[in-house]
Amino acid sequence: MTKINIGKGTKKFTHYYKIASLSDSKIISYRVKPSNLFADVLSNEKIIVYGDYDILFCFTNNSLQNQRYSAKFLKKTFCEIVNYDLSCSDKLIDIDKIEVIAMFPSQLTCTLNFINSGLTNKYINIKVSGEIKVDLFFLDKVSSDYDRRLVKQDINDLENEIVKEKKLYDEKKILKKAKIKI
Repeated sequence: MTKINIGKGTKKFTHYYKIASLSDSKIISYRVKPSNLFADVLSNEKIIVYGDYDILFCFTNNSLQNQRYSAKFLKKTFCEIVNYDLSCSDKLIDIDKIEVIAMFPSQLTCTLNFINSGLTNKYINIKVSGEIKVDLFFLDKVSSDYDRRLVKQDINDLENEIVKEKKLYDEKKILKKAKIKI
């Protein structure tokens, strides 16, 4: 099986969440960690990328009697549409023969903003940002040396045909210019 890279795309994203703050607690550290990432071709221009990530919190309870440390996490799902460009000229490729690989090229980032709303209502605004990159590969089954030679011969024939067409086009152009000058 041969994989030929035929296209790519990227998309930056930002997701916002609002959660109730834990009473008498102080967040010591927080991280965001990708868990699952899947991708499928929607059309000749769009890929759907979906998955989930965990937002992890390490915090301490500020009670006067004893200080305890704990960790919690939020699992968040997402779905994004990524536009892509084909690097080949054939726009009519069979979608069933395309494999899509999606990834986060850099680490996701997470920022927190603490909001006090009244005496008892405390909230945390969470912002998760990142970038999704997709690569599209055409899966070509070339199983034997004979098949490889046939594919190579087809490419050579196509190249020769293109050269012939260009020569014919150039000759027609020269003739057309000559007729205009007369």
